[in-house]
Amino acid sequence: MAKIKPLMLLPPLIFAGLAGVFYVGMQRDNPNDLPS
Repeated sequence: MAKIKPLMLLPPLIFAGLAGVFYVGMQRDNPNDLPS
């Protein structure tokens, strides 16, 4: 199996993180209120 470079894993991880934050933000009652 070919070695997977850490750099190749970065974009999907960043995308997943942003998607998670966006999803959690949409679930909030007041999206304009930033969590402290």
